[in-house]
Amino acid sequence: MNDEDARLLAEIRKVGPLKGYPTKICPFCIQPIPLDATVCKFCTRTVNTEEEVTDLLRAYFKKVLEERRRQKHYALAHWCRRCSYDHLFGQ
Repeated sequence: MNDEDARLLAEIRKVGPLKGYPTKICPFCIQPIPLDATVCKFCTRTVNTEEEVTDLLRAYFKKVLEERRRQKHYALAHWCRRCSYDHLFGQ
């Protein structure tokens, strides 16, 4: 594990538990399988190598963190907007 992966994992742990588990569709049998699966549990074909699994999970975690940052930003912007309007109108 390199430094970037360690930082990413630490950030994910701070966020808390993720909702659901990431899945993808098996290209052979079209069944949903876990994102980190190397073999499909339905058709038993190899779907990913270990390196591909690492890359997929890294991309998924980055996407989750970016979405959480965006949600925090919008919540803060909404709160700041509401506070400034209250201040302007004396409420």
